[in-house]
Amino acid sequence: MDLVQEISIKEQQLILPAPGGPGQEKTVVLMVSDSKLGDFAKHVDDMNVDFKENIMKKVEMIKLKDTADLQRRVDEVKKDEQAQCEKLNKEYQKREDREHHILEKTK
Repeated sequence: MDLVQEISIKEQQLILPAPGGPGQEKTVVLMVSDSKLGDFAKHVDDMNVDFKENIMKKVEMIKLKDTADLQRRVDEVKKDEQAQCEKLNKEYQKREDREHHILEKTK
């Protein structure tokens, strides 16, 4: 079970899951003062914020990298498409020139 999901605070007690064998999970109950409990809650909140900020930064970095990779691939496809279009245009121009030449001969 996930530690974050299993931590609960009840009446000045901090209840944490303790590992055990399958089906033998145990619970550790610690008696804590209100100030310590508040400190712990603030620490957990701060850590959650830091964790979320770090995740968001990593996600942004991945997005930027993916965007750059995608843009590079799009540019490659555009270059390939342009090269193919030029090749086809040359081929069509050759055919038109041949047809024009044949028409000129038959006149």
